[in-house]
Amino acid sequence: MQTVVVRLKDACNLKCRMCNVYPRDKVKNSQMSLEDYDIILKKLKNTRICGQKIDTIRLDGNREGLCYPHIDTAIRMTKEYGFRTYLVSNGVLLTEQTSKNLLNAGLDKIMFSVAGISPETYSRFQGYEMPENQFHRVCNNIKLFSTIKKELCSSCEIYISFILDELLMQDADEPRKAIAFWKTLECNLFRLVREYPSINHKRPVGGPLCATSSIINTDGEVFPCCGGSEDIVIGNLLHDEPEDIFSGESIMKLYRGLNNPDEFALPKQCKTCLLNGMPKCHDMDFRYAENIPLENNSFKEFCKAAHNKNVYILGMNEFATEGISDCLRVGISVVGIIDNNFHNWGKSINDVPVIEPNYKNVKDDCVLLICTRNISDAWLLAKEWGYRDIYIYGLFFEQHFQRHQMLTVSFGLN
Repeated sequence: MQTVVVRLKDACNLKCRMCNVYPRDKVKNSQMSLEDYDIILKKLKNTRICGQKIDTIRLDGNREGLCYPHIDTAIRMTKEYGFRTYLVSNGVLLTEQTSKNLLNAGLDKIMFSVAGISPETYSRFQGYEMPENQFHRVCNNIKLFSTIKKELCSSCEIYISFILDELLMQDADEPRKAIAFWKTLECNLFRLVREYPSINHKRPVGGPLCATSSIINTDGEVFPCCGGSEDIVIGNLLHDEPEDIFSGESIMKLYRGLNNPDEFALPKQCKTCLLNGMPKCHDMDFRYAENIPLENNSFKEFCKAAHNKNVYILGMNEFATEGISDCLRVGISVVGIIDNNFHNWGKSINDVPVIEPNYKNVKDDCVLLICTRNISDAWLLAKEWGYRDIYIYGLFFEQHFQRHQMLTVSFGLN
């Protein structure tokens, strides 16, 4: 299904350090009327993009959605047309009444961008030029939103977006603490992203996320993606027909360039696009047991525990491949890869054999590194087998972010 991003108001209440993709001198403070928004919804109702029906409308428009004075009305209108509604917010403007309005209007999902789990870290990002108590204010706002959600029996999903910068990726304790903190507030998902790198090394090139989330500006102009290349206009939805925009010559020319950039020229703006070079998001099922150690699961501690031990890896996927590489790099040999799929037994990854569950052979000199996506079930299974030294590769953030320049990792929290 497709998501379309609608910018109801071109405004933001913060000056975030990491928001270099959208310079503040480009913010116009313009606003879309509800009448124009109704026209757009009517046109999007039966529109398909790349053959896919539009499922979700994101109402922040890569700005601060709560700056729009009629946001709850817009959500209600969107729901009446059969779309799911999604909002991204920094949480500063959230109040008790606003929370009730959003939830009563039928908001399906909200992602709060909260950079850091301490006032010090927050001040380096969103707290830039803001009051010192703003971090606590935002946390209290989100806590209140979660409470009201339960009182109203709302099914709205609460996501947290957390940014990891060069300072935090040294030992990555803070994001682990952040996961534990946001779980206590009954948030649904924690998304960890690295601060966007410099664009100097980039060339105009397409990727898997290109042209998947078109932006409709306050004046109806349509940008092909939400990555920041807003100088590329493929039409105006207030004046043009949807098929002329989403299947017209302008977008088809862009698709040809994305598919084969060496043969078809891409716009120079694709070089500065936020999505340029963005890898596929790694979503992990992190409905973890309460006793999984979040604050003491670093790669450095794993290396210390695994020294001169028999190391096994649980799971056979890209995380297992990376885990083996990390072990070999520091001189740790892996005895085997445990997988419950008998079709994989006898195969190997980097000369490490894939074996059947060896719970009968677990000894005190065994260390298990969990590399599965469903961490909770794997953790409980490992404890049942008798493993005492258990580590979770998904929590070695310092390893992931050294390897993947723009890796995004998500953890379900319930």
